[in-house]
Amino acid sequence: MKNFSLIFLAVLLTALAAGCSSTEKRDDAVKPVIIAGKITNLDVYPDYRTVTASVTDFRNRQKTYTDSIKPDGTFRVELDLYTAQDINFSPIVRTLLARPGDSIFIHIDFADIASVQFSGDFAKANEDYHAYVNSYYHVDYYSQYYWSDRENTDLMHFMAFADSVKLLMEGKREEFLNKINPESEISRWSNEYIEFSYYLALFRRLQDVSMMKRNDENWSPPEIYIGNLNNLENALTEPIMSSNGYSLPNNFLNPYTRPLELDSVFSEKVHFHYLEELYKNNSNPVFREILVAEIFHSNLMMQNIELFEDDPELLDRIITYDFIRYPLMDFYEETKAKIENPMLVHEPIMKSLENTVTGNFMDSIIDVHSGKAIYLYLWTTWCGPCVSSFPAMKETISEFSDDEIEFVLVCMGTSEEEWEVHRQKFADPGIHYYTSRELSSSLTKDLKINAIPQIFLINQQGIITERGSYLSAGNPATKSKIQRLLDNYPVIL
Repeated sequence: MKNFSLIFLAVLLTALAAGCSSTEKRDDAVKPVIIAGKITNLDVYPDYRTVTASVTDFRNRQKTYTDSIKPDGTFRVELDLYTAQDINFSPIVRTLLARPGDSIFIHIDFADIASVQFSGDFAKANEDYHAYVNSYYHVDYYSQYYWSDRENTDLMHFMAFADSVKLLMEGKREEFLNKINPESEISRWSNEYIEFSYYLALFRRLQDVSMMKRNDENWSPPEIYIGNLNNLENALTEPIMSSNGYSLPNNFLNPYTRPLELDSVFSEKVHFHYLEELYKNNSNPVFREILVAEIFHSNLMMQNIELFEDDPELLDRIITYDFIRYPLMDFYEETKAKIENPMLVHEPIMKSLENTVTGNFMDSIIDVHSGKAIYLYLWTTWCGPCVSSFPAMKETISEFSDDEIEFVLVCMGTSEEEWEVHRQKFADPGIHYYTSRELSSSLTKDLKINAIPQIFLINQQGIITERGSYLSAGNPATKSKIQRLLDNYPVIL
């Protein structure tokens, strides 16, 4: 049975699309960017054998392109770019600017790494850009607060500090513009960089303080602070050129920023609220489309492709900017491929674990429960969401008690005594493992765990089909995925 929430979301998006003023494509046709060049005095840094260019997209994710450095020092990288923006490039250069269709030539002398020379398209702009980013005009002072006053939870105090830093950076930028008289793109990029850095600092501090105040039921962020964050719309009026802005939409939709009665089971309700609010309150088409795309993206992150499958043309009606639409469609194709062939999920994970303690542990879990699907739950006693999920976990285990699936709960990063206390308190069914501090550390490092709980779905063939913190046992979407694991056995690869 199809998730009612997704049906509602599709209807809402379709209605919103009908209200858009235009579905005309507003970006230039996509043209590849060519970055070529030559490196001299290779013997100075003989370990450098490749060049790498990384493009950050609206999801704040990077796509990387590489080429080997030839014996004569030449290289050539061709990449996809949908709007003018900064690109990470190594070795030595660190960052540069490019537009769709540009051909940029770079000369790097390993014996004189301070002298990078640009020619071809956008050469003058890149010279000006490097004059800015490699000088004191570009210094970001926000980190000073985290060293000197990190424990201060007064958000208005921090906002006053951030305002002063922004004013200082704007003054240095103005000094640079008057001195260098750079290309217009540098004026735009530097303005975006300062604006985005300001909002990122505010978002980061809000999240830090919210975590410190999480047990204080009477605390809430000042309305003035949240109101200031809502001014972000005014900073995102054009396709983003400074890539530090690509992390802003996710921060803007963060529960710390937009207080709601969150329901971890029916998380789509939060999405509906965001969509309705952003269309009512935001007239800026760039900002609005980025936020809508973030909703699409978050669904794909949870391997939910129904919105794309049910109405293939919906995305074209909703998202009209190429720099948003193309990366989103690429991610949809990647997600669909992983659903159809779970080896695309399994192989990279297990390959990264070869010859590691974690790899041996994962192999043993799969071997012990061979022939059964596995719901592998990595948790710890000090994790609030982990502990609060146990009642729903118990219900789900009971619901699938007659099926060929094992619920394996692995406790990490705590004492064995604390683990036993929690087991007795909740009397959880399922199969429990306690991991030593050393093994816990290995699991965290090797599996690149940055959020807890961390859940793995493993099919009856021992293949990891999906992983993520969102796969909570009480979530109807998770139950549907478990049922699909059971229904689809054996999986044909």
